[in-house]
Amino acid sequence: MIKKLLYSIAALIKLSLKLNNPLVMINYLFQRSVRLNFKNGLILKTNQILDAVMIKEIIIDDDYQISAIRQPMKTIIDIGAGLGEFAITVAKKFPQAEIIAFEPNPDQFKLLKENIFLNKVKNVKIFNLAIGTKKSYNLYLSAFNVHSSIFKNKRSNMKIKVIGKNLNEFIRSPIDLLKIDCEGAEIDILESISKNKMGLIKRIIIEYHNNIIKNEDKKILAILNNWQYKIIIKKNILIPSTGLIFAENK
Repeated sequence: MIKKLLYSIAALIKLSLKLNNPLVMINYLFQRSVRLNFKNGLILKTNQILDAVMIKEIIIDDDYQISAIRQPMKTIIDIGAGLGEFAITVAKKFPQAEIIAFEPNPDQFKLLKENIFLNKVKNVKIFNLAIGTKKSYNLYLSAFNVHSSIFKNKRSNMKIKVIGKNLNEFIRSPIDLLKIDCEGAEIDILESISKNKMGLIKRIIIEYHNNIIKNEDKKILAILNNWQYKIIIKKNILIPSTGLIFAENK
């Protein structure tokens, strides 16, 4: 617990150094909505302090290693888009690309929509949907956490039903990058992709959550290995049960 607290404090300090309005972060103490204005022109509205920590990991730490991608991108899919930090980042880096972003949580989707408007990106299409094998899902929400999941946990205090769609419906041409971070729904999402569609996906970045699904990383790897992807795994140092899997089509 202390380790996580210290990490969060350090993350907020690091994030504040990139802002034009660092003092606005004090508002997190009063549980107010905070609009982060970055020195590079990026604008992100957030609702919780955990939003800021996640933004720091994706934008400043570049956990998804987007800065390392040099070649042009035409189509990027973001499943579990949250408030839009990843979708907006890649939209700005690849202005000629089409970004397709999915977020089932209505509150997060509202933030996603607002942040896209604030950043004036025109190449992002957003859908308030869950992606997977089913036509609908129970989504469990928590007032103390920005994460939502199709799996109930101790902090869940609300359940809503959301529409589900098969990813196949959105894959009509080659996909340069598929990013998935859905709090335990990753396997169901991968299983919604047919053999002919999987062959169109060049890169996948997927977060695993062994704390939600036992051995989820191994199950994801088993699926990806069937499709001949070259795999690199990056474990989360702070939370060892989670991490990122980078897969590139051979």
